[in-house]
Amino acid sequence: MKVKALEIQHRRDRIITLLERFKVLRVTQLVNELGVSDETIRKDLRVLEKQGLIIKNYGTASLVASTTDNIPKQVTARMGHKQTTKYQLAQKVLEILPVDQNKTIALDQGTTIATVAEVLSEYTHNTIFSSSLLALSKLATTNNTVYCLGGRYDRNDMSYQFTDLGIDYEAMHYDYCLMGSSGVKQRHGICSTSFADAQMKRHMVTHSEVSIAVIEAEKFEATSLVEAVSWQEIDYVVTNIAPDAPMVAELQAQTHLLLV
Repeated sequence: MKVKALEIQHRRDRIITLLERFKVLRVTQLVNELGVSDETIRKDLRVLEKQGLIIKNYGTASLVASTTDNIPKQVTARMGHKQTTKYQLAQKVLEILPVDQNKTIALDQGTTIATVAEVLSEYTHNTIFSSSLLALSKLATTNNTVYCLGGRYDRNDMSYQFTDLGIDYEAMHYDYCLMGSSGVKQRHGICSTSFADAQMKRHMVTHSEVSIAVIEAEKFEATSLVEAVSWQEIDYVVTNIAPDAPMVAELQAQTHLLLV
């Protein structure tokens, strides 16, 4: 992954953080605070506005109210936690996923997968399914075809929980699916805190040609309620765990491991 792409994402994260603190900032203030050119800041603001995160108005920028006000506090905290790492993981996914080849892609819930959705929003002509309102919001202005996998809405995770009503899940087929995971310590696959979400994960893997789990290193030190899909059933695991971590050998023996 290119260092420049990380620098850009880090700078845009800083813009959001500054706007959360000061509410409204002038372009000149952002230029001085971040030490980049006026044109660079204006380009960043255009991208953030397109993503539905900010509002530009006569040389100033402010957050869209729904960016934080309508998002549960626990989700907001997870969104901001290690965002640069999540972006690194999302970029690593592009080494597997040919996003410019009209693929059908299923996205799981969670803030890491929402970051993958944000990266995918820059590409076009793919068909994307997701049960995550957070991921769908990142795709709001995309030139891809986007479908919501319905169900009962869970406000805590901003996702639609698996249901057998109204959708013929068995008729679906995806080229790729991307899944997150809650804690996987002493488990043998990706996990969830919800039985309904675990069922959705199993659906995505069963109906996909290629399955990809995207897991932050800290999840290997946490536990979770339900083991949803075994490592052997997953084609790739993308993670930032250390190369000498105890789990590396176990994962390499059961799936393709890509380290960030």
